[in-house]
Amino acid sequence: MTDEIFGLMECFPGSYINRFGKIILSEKGNVYFTAKNCTDKEDIICKLLEHCSRSMAKGEPYSSPKRNNEWREQLISSLNRYLGTNFDQEDMYWIYDQLGNSVNHKLTLRFIRSDFNMAIIYQEARGGRMMEKIILDDMIKALKCVASQDANGDCYADHENFMHMKDEHKRIVCGTGEDLRDYISGKEAVGCPYHQKTYGTCCEDGELYWLKDVAELLEELKSYKDLEEHGLLVRLPCKVGDTVYKFWYYDRSPYKIQQHVTRTLSEICELIESKKLGKSVFLTREEAEKKLEEIQNDKT
Repeated sequence: MTDEIFGLMECFPGSYINRFGKIILSEKGNVYFTAKNCTDKEDIICKLLEHCSRSMAKGEPYSSPKRNNEWREQLISSLNRYLGTNFDQEDMYWIYDQLGNSVNHKLTLRFIRSDFNMAIIYQEARGGRMMEKIILDDMIKALKCVASQDANGDCYADHENFMHMKDEHKRIVCGTGEDLRDYISGKEAVGCPYHQKTYGTCCEDGELYWLKDVAELLEELKSYKDLEEHGLLVRLPCKVGDTVYKFWYYDRSPYKIQQHVTRTLSEICELIESKKLGKSVFLTREEAEKKLEEIQNDKT
């Protein structure tokens, strides 16, 4: 276990063990867990997902939103390095939502033993509805893989490898990540852009049962398109709880930027109707700073 803990700490720069036996992953934000009852790597991963995911999903140890985002990204990058995963902040939000504070330890174990298949998390969160970002991305990749197959079942990777059989082209393998190797020659390879782990893509093995989910999604998309055509679908610039940036005025002139969190749907609709977006209210601080600089330059 000692080697495993030190291996974890190597992935989190600046981490240490204090005199109480707590593993401090980040002193800023007080991100830690106690390894007292951990007997193997799976126990450590459970602690990371159940006790540290909140900080990675929504921790705010700094007053600056930009620094908070960078801090969370660094933590997630360290976690990915340890687990060999590719989680982003959206993934961490859902992991915290479903696993944080040990609310569902059985689900945590299922998630780990599935090789961190986010479909399990989303199914639990949405009652089986396959509508979240990673599920749709994987579904699109799976569809492209199926569409690339010929009558013999050869796919995109098979065609590309055959076309470049005699040149220096790196072989394409079904996989993602670093240090991929061709299973025949052992030489360095590249991952297939259509590879994913959520959906099977072999027609002969009956793995295309998920196409019924595609049909359901297309029906739902069609209903949204119908609403849009009749002017009944409004595209909001942001959602409730998002941060926008407003000008703070003095003597009728903007002189600084104020951060504001949207609290109601009617507030967002009012922003659209008032046509203030892009003029005195902005979705990012960068846009607000650029506009403020333009206004101040025009005065000089």
